[in-house]
Amino acid sequence: MTDSNTKSKFAMNGNNLFVDTNILIYFLEGREEVAETLAAKDLYTSVICEIEPLSHKKLTVDNYNTATKFLAFLNISGLTSAIKEFTIQLRRKYKIKLPDAIIAASAISLNIPFLTADKDFSPIKESNTVIIEL
Repeated sequence: MTDSNTKSKFAMNGNNLFVDTNILIYFLEGREEVAETLAAKDLYTSVICEIEPLSHKKLTVDNYNTATKFLAFLNISGLTSAIKEFTIQLRRKYKIKLPDAIIAASAISLNIPFLTADKDFSPIKESNTVIIEL
Protein backbone atom coordinates (compact mmCIF):
# COMPACT_ATOMS: atom_id res chain seq x y z
CA MET A 1 0.00 0.00 0.00
CA THR A 2 1.13 3.50 -0.69
CA ASP A 3 0.34 6.38 1.59
CA SER A 4 0.05 9.28 -0.82
CA ASN A 5 -3.08 11.00 -1.94
CA THR A 6 -2.32 13.24 -4.89
CA LYS A 7 -4.40 15.81 -6.71
CA SER A 8 -3.27 16.37 -10.26
CA LYS A 9 -4.37 17.47 -13.70
CA PHE A 10 -3.44 14.32 -15.65
CA ALA A 11 0.25 13.82 -14.78
CA MET A 12 0.62 10.05 -14.65
CA ASN A 13 3.90 8.16 -14.38
CA GLY A 14 4.30 4.43 -14.86
CA ASN A 15 2.39 2.11 -17.11
CA ASN A 16 -0.33 0.71 -14.82
CA LEU A 17 -3.39 2.74 -13.97
CA PHE A 18 -6.57 1.89 -12.07
CA VAL A 19 -9.57 3.85 -13.36
CA ASP A 20 -12.84 4.78 -11.70
CA THR A 21 -16.26 4.57 -13.34
CA ASN A 22 -16.34 8.30 -14.10
CA ILE A 23 -13.05 8.08 -16.01
CA LEU A 24 -14.46 5.22 -18.11
CA ILE A 25 -17.57 7.27 -18.84
CA TYR A 26 -15.55 10.37 -19.78
CA PHE A 27 -13.44 8.23 -22.12
CA LEU A 28 -16.53 6.72 -23.74
CA GLU A 29 -17.96 10.24 -24.15
CA GLY A 30 -14.87 11.10 -26.19
CA ARG A 31 -13.12 13.43 -23.74
CA GLU A 32 -9.78 14.02 -25.43
CA GLU A 33 -7.85 14.86 -22.24
CA VAL A 34 -8.95 11.58 -20.66
CA ALA A 35 -8.11 9.60 -23.81
CA GLU A 36 -4.61 11.13 -23.80
CA THR A 37 -4.13 10.18 -20.15
CA LEU A 38 -5.20 6.58 -20.75
CA ALA A 39 -3.17 6.12 -23.94
CA ALA A 40 -0.41 3.51 -23.75
CA LYS A 41 -1.41 2.49 -20.22
CA ASP A 42 -2.23 -0.93 -18.86
CA LEU A 43 -5.68 -0.18 -17.49
CA TYR A 44 -7.26 -1.82 -14.49
CA THR A 45 -10.67 -1.33 -12.95
CA SER A 46 -13.06 -2.96 -10.52
CA VAL A 47 -15.94 -5.23 -11.40
CA ILE A 48 -18.09 -2.43 -9.89
CA CYS A 49 -16.73 0.01 -12.50
CA GLU A 50 -17.58 -2.53 -15.18
CA ILE A 51 -21.16 -2.91 -13.94
CA GLU A 52 -21.98 0.76 -13.31
CA PRO A 53 -21.70 2.17 -16.85
CA LEU A 54 -23.19 -0.92 -18.49
CA SER A 55 -26.28 -0.81 -16.29
CA HIS A 56 -27.01 2.89 -16.76
CA LYS A 57 -30.66 3.34 -17.75
CA LYS A 58 -29.88 5.88 -20.52
CA LEU A 59 -27.29 3.68 -22.25
CA THR A 60 -28.25 2.98 -25.86
CA VAL A 61 -27.59 -0.36 -27.55
CA ASP A 62 -24.81 1.22 -29.65
CA ASN A 63 -23.19 2.77 -26.58
CA TYR A 64 -23.51 -0.54 -24.73
CA ASN A 65 -21.71 -2.35 -27.53
CA THR A 66 -18.96 0.28 -27.63
CA ALA A 67 -18.56 0.14 -23.86
CA THR A 68 -18.32 -3.65 -23.76
CA LYS A 69 -15.66 -3.62 -26.50
CA PHE A 70 -13.65 -1.03 -24.57
CA LEU A 71 -14.03 -2.86 -21.24
CA ALA A 72 -12.74 -6.05 -22.85
CA PHE A 73 -9.30 -4.39 -23.05
CA LEU A 74 -9.20 -3.62 -19.31
CA ASN A 75 -7.98 -5.84 -16.50
CA ILE A 76 -11.09 -6.30 -14.34
CA SER A 77 -10.48 -6.87 -10.64
CA GLY A 78 -13.00 -9.21 -9.03
CA LEU A 79 -13.83 -9.65 -5.35
CA THR A 80 -10.94 -11.49 -3.73
CA SER A 81 -10.52 -12.16 -0.03
CA ALA A 82 -7.98 -9.33 0.21
CA ILE A 83 -10.32 -6.87 -1.52
CA LYS A 84 -13.18 -7.87 0.77
CA GLU A 85 -11.00 -7.23 3.83
CA PHE A 86 -9.78 -3.85 2.49
CA THR A 87 -13.41 -2.96 1.71
CA ILE A 88 -14.50 -3.68 5.28
CA GLN A 89 -11.61 -1.64 6.68
CA LEU A 90 -12.31 1.32 4.39
CA ARG A 91 -16.05 1.36 5.12
CA ARG A 92 -15.45 1.25 8.86
CA LYS A 93 -12.73 3.92 8.79
CA TYR A 94 -14.14 6.38 6.23
CA LYS A 95 -17.90 5.66 6.26
CA ILE A 96 -18.01 5.50 2.46
CA LYS A 97 -20.55 3.82 0.20
CA LEU A 98 -20.04 0.12 -0.46
CA PRO A 99 -19.34 0.48 -4.22
CA ASP A 100 -16.74 3.21 -3.54
CA ALA A 101 -15.12 1.08 -0.85
CA ILE A 102 -14.87 -1.89 -3.23
CA ILE A 103 -13.38 0.30 -5.96
CA ALA A 104 -10.80 1.87 -3.61
CA ALA A 105 -9.97 -1.52 -2.08
CA SER A 106 -9.39 -2.95 -5.55
CA ALA A 107 -6.93 -0.16 -6.40
CA ILE A 108 -5.18 -0.54 -3.04
CA SER A 109 -4.81 -4.30 -3.51
CA LEU A 110 -3.03 -3.73 -6.83
CA ASN A 111 -0.85 -0.92 -5.42
CA ILE A 112 -1.13 1.19 -8.57
CA PRO A 113 -2.30 4.79 -9.10
CA PHE A 114 -6.06 5.25 -8.93
CA LEU A 115 -7.48 7.85 -11.34
CA THR A 116 -10.85 9.40 -10.54
CA ALA A 117 -12.77 12.65 -10.83
CA ASP A 118 -14.67 11.92 -7.60
CA LYS A 119 -13.47 13.99 -4.64
CA ASP A 120 -15.22 11.56 -2.26
CA PHE A 121 -12.09 9.41 -2.56
CA SER A 122 -9.75 12.15 -1.31
CA PRO A 123 -9.87 11.20 2.41
CA ILE A 124 -8.64 7.66 1.68
CA LYS A 125 -4.95 7.83 2.54
CA GLU A 126 -4.23 4.16 1.84
CA SER A 127 -4.53 4.57 -1.92
CA ASN A 128 -2.37 6.42 -4.42
CA THR A 129 -5.32 8.48 -5.66
CA VAL A 130 -5.05 11.02 -8.45
CA ILE A 131 -8.14 13.23 -8.55
CA ILE A 132 -8.53 15.05 -11.83
CA GLU A 133 -10.61 18.14 -12.36
CA LEU A 134 -12.60 18.23 -15.56
